[in-house]
Amino acid sequence: MSDSELSVSYFGSLLLLSCVYLKTEQQTSEIFFEPLVSLPVTTVSNSEEHETCLVKRRAKLYRFDRAEDPPEWKERGTGTVKILKHNETGQYRILMRRDRTLKVCANHYINSSTELRTNCGNDRAFVWQTLADFADEIPKPESLGIRFPNTECKCDFCLPT
Repeated sequence: MSDSELSVSYFGSLLLLSCVYLKTEQQTSEIFFEPLVSLPVTTVSNSEEHETCLVKRRAKLYRFDRAEDPPEWKERGTGTVKILKHNETGQYRILMRRDRTLKVCANHYINSSTELRTNCGNDRAFVWQTLADFADEIPKPESLGIRFPNTECKCDFCLPT
């Protein structure tokens, strides 16, 4: 017997063994365990059921941190920002969630004192101030900035009056 015949028969037996292993692994994957406790199906509310989405754009949100020396802009998150209108009360609000975690990074009402200004250093960005942002545990006044990927998205983003 030559070396080439030995290697072919050796690799052939390995191939046969791997096929048997895969077949037994597939048979054992059909095991079913009865759950000890049955959980009822519940619906989770995201607080947007009674609201209409007017604007939905991807953006990056910043907040102005006055506690730093010198004060600076800090990134709050990247995700989808929405302007929502409540169907019953007619109130508008800004809601933004981060991409992967869906954690709220901006949640505040838009009122008559909310003034959207173009950022002086960037043509794709806006800045504004809010009296109470509910993204954190404690609502507090914030200076926020938002930057869009292009100027077309920025033009679509406007506050209702």
